[in-house]
Amino acid sequence: MLRPMKRSIALLVALVLLAGCDITSRDATIDLPGTSWVLAELDGAAPVGETTPTIAFDDQGGVTGTGGCNTYNGEVTIDGSDLTFSPLATTQMFCEDVADQEQAFLTALQDVTSYTVDDEGRLVLQDGATLTFEVAGEAQ
Repeated sequence: MLRPMKRSIALLVALVLLAGCDITSRDATIDLPGTSWVLAELDGAAPVGETTPTIAFDDQGGVTGTGGCNTYNGEVTIDGSDLTFSPLATTQMFCEDVADQEQAFLTALQDVTSYTVDDEGRLVLQDGATLTFEVAGEAQ
């Protein structure tokens, strides 16, 4: 009689403990080195122009991409969900149709202090403007 009761109590305790856990939750961050992304939104607005801004993280702490006209590169420091970029070096071509967007994009990158991954698997760089990226090859 005591054995079934102990089993029931143990099961009840396990259920109570599991109820406090969200077993479907995902990490708010991912390993960025070796990934490439395409801009989906800059502060909620879709990018304009023929070349969409991109970002790629290499395995040595480097970052490269395009702002929509010019290419850029620099270094990135990632510590948990904290993320900061060194001053970025860029080419200096002028593309009138995307100049304002590119400047806003590059300024936003320099202001980034953290990142998350949203429920759709998109990379979100934050502080100042919000930059939302889709995995390269999946952007529309």
